[in-house]
Amino acid sequence: MRPLRAGWFLRPVLSRGLLDVRAPFDEIIGKLGARVMDWKQELDALIESTMAFARDVQRQPIPDLPVAIRTAEQALADTSKPIPPTPTVRPASERDEIQQRVKNFKAHQQKMAREREDYYLQMKARMLTGR
Repeated sequence: MRPLRAGWFLRPVLSRGLLDVRAPFDEIIGKLGARVMDWKQELDALIESTMAFARDVQRQPIPDLPVAIRTAEQALADTSKPIPPTPTVRPASERDEIQQRVKNFKAHQQKMAREREDYYLQMKARMLTGR
């Protein structure tokens, strides 16, 4: 078995002409440049057609607009008293806030563990009954 040399994996590709490493840089960039120009032309055409569509759209008046405005004004005027903001309970210190968050997290974890255990027991019962 002979040792592998650098570039051995490219030899079959080069022999079939699939990859021409010696191609001039300008030729490669020229091919890519044509794609870039096509992309730019397509974008320009899209923008132009969108702008033409926007120009052609006619504004239509809303026939019942005065009635809707009057109804909204009456609804706003009928509010006899403003809705009071809900009071927020702030912890006395950062330590209390951290303790409250840990307590809530622990309660949530216990709830999830109970639900997971219930689900497991339900699935186990289903499997044993042969459903």
